[in-house]
Amino acid sequence: MEEVRNTKVYKARYTVSRDGMPAVSIPCSPIKYHVECYKGKKLVSFLTRNTISEAHHDAKSFVNVAV
Repeated sequence: MEEVRNTKVYKARYTVSRDGMPAVSIPCSPIKYHVECYKGKKLVSFLTRNTISEAHHDAKSFVNVAV
């Protein structure tokens, strides 16, 4: 049986923590986008792209790849 391919696309963020202080999440500047690609529940690829359209294109390409 073929494994399900799916993706997550979201804005990139940094997580910053210092001793004794809680971690803080701040957005990247300039804005970047991450694409997580999964086969079943396993993460098989993690990409960073400059625009949301590039990120969605890569996500769509991953899902539609002929096996």
